[in-house]
Amino acid sequence: MISYKDTGSPMIQQSDGVSLSAIIRPENIIFLDGAPTREEAVRRLAERILPQVDGIIGRKALLDRISEVEKLNQVLESGFYIPHAKFPELDGFFAVLGIMQEGFTDPATGLPI
Repeated sequence: MISYKDTGSPMIQQSDGVSLSAIIRPENIIFLDGAPTREEAVRRLAERILPQVDGIIGRKALLDRISEVEKLNQVLESGFYIPHAKFPELDGFFAVLGIMQEGFTDPATGLPI
């Protein structure tokens, strides 16, 4: 899991102890072609998680929950963006890393994502 210091800012203070290799399987690292919007990027990443939670969490529930949490603007000071959701029905951690060549600018912080 990623821990962070809550400073009251929309930007999360990044922990140096996070190892992506420990939480993301290589097959869940994808390149997002083109210049998707923030919303489109989140949808495409969520779609990648769906087969892993099939029968437990539905598409609409996953997208709705991520959308709720996204209102908190989960952006690290390095520009790493972490849309996520928690479900009590899941007993594990599922993650996808999306890489975008162009990225986008976070409107709340002005950081390039």
